[in-house]
Parts: sequence; C-alpha cells; structure tokens
Amino acid sequence: MKRIVLCRIKKIAVCAAVFLCAAFFLPAEMQSLERRTVKVAYFDLGNYYQKQPDGSVSSFDTSYLSAVSDYAPLSFEFVDCGTWDNALKMLEAHEIDLVGTMQRTAERENRYAMCDASYGYTIAELAARADTQFIYEDYDAIQNSVVGLMDGYVIEQQLAELMNEKDLHFTIRRYRTQNELDRALETGEIDLVAA
Repeated sequence: MKRIVLCRIKKIAVCAAVFLCAAFFLPAEMQSLERRTVKVAYFDLGNYYQKQPDGSVSSFDTSYLSAVSDYAPLSFEFVDCGTWDNALKMLEAHEIDLVGTMQRTAERENRYAMCDASYGYTIAELAARADTQFIYEDYDAIQNSVVGLMDGYVIEQQLAELMNEKDLHFTIRRYRTQNELDRALETGEIDLVAA
C-alpha cells in the first residue's frame, strides 16, 4: 500500500543502551575477555525487522550491533518479543538486555540506561493512503480524522503537541502491532497513521 505524507511532526533521536556506547570504546586488552551474550528485542514493526529463512533477523539494528561486536567482547541474540509493549515488559523483567529503536524522552531517560550518542533518527509524520484527497499540511482537511498509532509509541506525545499547536481534533485509535496499524489504514478503519 502506498502512503503519502501529510505533515512532519518531529525528528526524534534513536538510542541504544549505555553499555553499548561504553563497549564500543573498550581498550584492546578488554577485547580478549570472554564474549558476553546480549539479548536484544525485536518485535512487529512492519518491515523494520525481517526474519530470514534461517531464523536470523536482519535490520539496521543487527547491522549496527554486528559492527559493535567487531570491537567489543559481545555477541547478540535477537529475541522475538511480539510487540513493543511486550519488549519493554521483558526489558524491565530482565528477560532481555536491550531494546533498539527506542526514542529518547525525559521519562525514558529516568527509567532506562540511555546512550548519550544516537545511532539514527526517525521522522514522525502523519500519513494517509495515496488514493485519498489529502494534501501536505492541509490541516483543515484532516480536522476530525481518525488517527491510528502504535500503543505506547513515543509519537503520541508529539501528536498531542501538533494537535494543540494547530488546534486539531482527532479520534485516536491504538494498535498493538505495525501490521494491525497498516491493515487499519488499508481497510479504511482509520484515516491517518501517526508513524
């Protein structure tokens, strides 16, 4: 399904856990230490994480962590957590060690060990199906639309700020997975996606 972007909401830094930043700069003598296995979450995020026929997972995260393992005594095991929300629960229960694609917020900085350096950026946006009549930044046209988003996703705060700034009123529907969110847009259950 082809989408069109209606407006950019905000650019958000994507961070990894603090031990990865420290591990990236380990002295040479530390490199000879026994490798530690780090359990890394992956979950339904549309096409971001792609499970391969051999059972391995590929994504920007796997490439990044592969480079880290070249410099640090770490190996990474990817654990299917199903949903973003479940990944956070498993992190807090110490069933996994790292959740990638986590965007920085004040609440998360207080709750989790966050890296000072970002390894990427995401752009938060409102998008619609390409076959709609919506036009980029036509806020009058999207007034009172039904907007879908991933439950627990940081974009909800940015969406609230956009609604306040532009005096927009939306009905918000939350979905557990990216696939459910995509289906809702495709079937017309929602008008827009906060992605």
